[in-house]
Amino acid sequence: ELNSFANISIFHGVASDTEGEKTLYFDTFNPIKSSSVEFYDASNGSIKVKSFVLDSLLAGKKIDFIKIDTDGHDRNVIMGARKVIETQRPVVIFEDAGGVPPNGISRETINAFFARLGYEITSIGSDNFLCVPLA
Repeated sequence: ELNSFANISIFHGVASDTEGEKTLYFDTFNPIKSSSVEFYDASNGSIKVKSFVLDSLLAGKKIDFIKIDTDGHDRNVIMGARKVIETQRPVVIFEDAGGVPPNGISRETINAFFARLGYEITSIGSDNFLCVPLA
């Protein structure tokens, strides 16, 4: 309850589309720079961490807004939050630099998912997207 925010929880691990364990890659020379479960060029260190899906973690909670910025793993996080997004219809902001990562989830898959649910997707910067339910 630091700063009197009672509605914020911290979880040790990574959000993904599967529960279990993932390898988290990071730059040991600049550990606060970035880390990701998607391997990137500056990676020279890694640790095993617990992975969870938002559908399980947020079950039974009222969700109005989801912000995702996971350096290449955003599409997986969205797929792990399918039920929450379908039933709660929150506004979603996510980062997507393009390309098809090793996990094989394409941007077209994400766009089709949101379109099927009646969301409008708007680019709000070079790699950021705002998804708003229309109805």
